[in-house]
Amino acid sequence: MLVKIMRYKEIVKDILINLLSVMLVMTVIQLLVFPYLSRKLPDELFGQIIALYGMNNMIILFLGNTLGNVRMLKQHEDVDFSLLSQLTMIASLVIMALLSFYYGSAFSLGTNCLFVLFTGLANLRAYTTVDYRISLTYNKVLRLNFCLVCGYLIGGIIFYFTSSWVWIFLAGEIGGLLYQWGSKNNLLIECFTTFSKKVDTKMWREFFSLSTSNGFANVANYLDRFVITPLLGATSMGVYYAASSLSKILTMMITPMSSVLLSYTTNQTIGFARKKILTLYAIMLGIVIPSYFILITLSNYLVTILYPNYAHEAKPLLPIVTIGILLNVIYSVLHPFILKKYSIHYQMVIQVIYLIFYGVLSIVLSHRNGLIGFAWAFSLASVIKLFMQLVIVVFKKEPSRKTLLS
Repeated sequence: MLVKIMRYKEIVKDILINLLSVMLVMTVIQLLVFPYLSRKLPDELFGQIIALYGMNNMIILFLGNTLGNVRMLKQHEDVDFSLLSQLTMIASLVIMALLSFYYGSAFSLGTNCLFVLFTGLANLRAYTTVDYRISLTYNKVLRLNFCLVCGYLIGGIIFYFTSSWVWIFLAGEIGGLLYQWGSKNNLLIECFTTFSKKVDTKMWREFFSLSTSNGFANVANYLDRFVITPLLGATSMGVYYAASSLSKILTMMITPMSSVLLSYTTNQTIGFARKKILTLYAIMLGIVIPSYFILITLSNYLVTILYPNYAHEAKPLLPIVTIGILLNVIYSVLHPFILKKYSIHYQMVIQVIYLIFYGVLSIVLSHRNGLIGFAWAFSLASVIKLFMQLVIVVFKKEPSRKTLLS
């Protein structure tokens, strides 16, 4: 009994440390940087920054974060990741460069090039941070994010004197890179010092399978950037972002919990049988229902304070957008257990169906009803995604219990 208590005490401690780490960055970006930029820059430019930043996050989750998760799942195997890690870094630069030509059309070539460099460094950080997660040294993640925040603040000073907004983000990643190098991050050192042509076919196949699944998921997560900007304009992108700001902060707070749970499940420190997962679904649903009304109230105040120039148009979207984001919170909390227990291919099926449904519905409803239509498309698609995840848990034959804890 004492061993179990101590084990879960460590898990809770790491979740709290990781939560604090994310909140450091989240507070600066979501509550300081973006509101400040929305006041200092024209609506059209701010909308394009939001679009580019969302695509940056999509690339990071699609490539760097996925590779990190595969590295974690393969931590007990002798697999060479050096070539694949270097190729994903190059791919992040190429993809962001292509996207910036269209979605960053209002910015100079120099600004777009610096933003591409920022994406490359952020993607590298997303992968190499898994070195701390594998060793369960979440205090290093906290220090890393503190260095990111210091970099953002230095970048803010550069922006004040030069009006070059991109340095806010780039300076943050430079600060993070310096910490990782100073802390002798093994994966970072490997990326720059190991050059191998060795290809592990099984590992590469798993990476492409999971990255494809995550790719669909992240295109869906940032579909507002792809659909709203070209169909409704960059200003509408700013309005939608303001409406979803508090709810997305909540989603970002859930991410560290999912990361820690995946770390412990891959280390076989915890495991959940089907009944426990279904119980967790019920608990999450019980938490989400009252949270909806609290979030609506808080969002009304927050959007008025942080984005006064968008508040009037954003407030009607709040009740609809919040439904979708809370459903995605439930999905994210359960995702680590589903990823560990069931085939990666199920995740891809869910994400493909979700993206198709979301994409078609968002285009149709955006044409007919504008931002309100897009908000409804997001929430309805989120219902479908959560339902598919639940179907897998209920009807898929449960795998062997050898690695599960009672």
